[in-house]
Amino acid sequence: MAPPTYQEYGTGQVLNIKNVPGIPVYGDGETDDTHNINLILSRYKSSCSLMYFPAGTYIVTDTIFVPAGTRIIGDAFASTISAVGSNFEDESAPRAMFRVGYPGDVGVAQVSDMVFTVADVLPGCKLVRHDLFLTPVFGGR
Repeated sequence: MAPPTYQEYGTGQVLNIKNVPGIPVYGDGETDDTHNINLILSRYKSSCSLMYFPAGTYIVTDTIFVPAGTRIIGDAFASTISAVGSNFEDESAPRAMFRVGYPGDVGVAQVSDMVFTVADVLPGCKLVRHDLFLTPVFGGR
């Protein structure tokens, strides 16, 4: 399958994660954006087609939950989600930084042009966990 181009989406179908009224997300490499990213992903999962993460470093101290049907795009090599903090320190109880779906979920999720990393030595951090049972997606219409 070819990578998505998202050409079929109009500007009204794209939500800039940094421009949601009343729910600030900074991506400044310093502010903990965990709560507000999760709030936006859960609140807007059915009302927008594409979540856009502009260039920046989005600091997270806990798991980001990506529901089925979510499409996320960043700026290539410039949109980074970075884990910090004690939630990701315990190697005997690894925790996902970015989790797509829950066990038993069925659907599609797309993530492109995003970088996943840690901002410290975090032996208990799983960068990405994927629990979504994928429905087949085929090119064309």
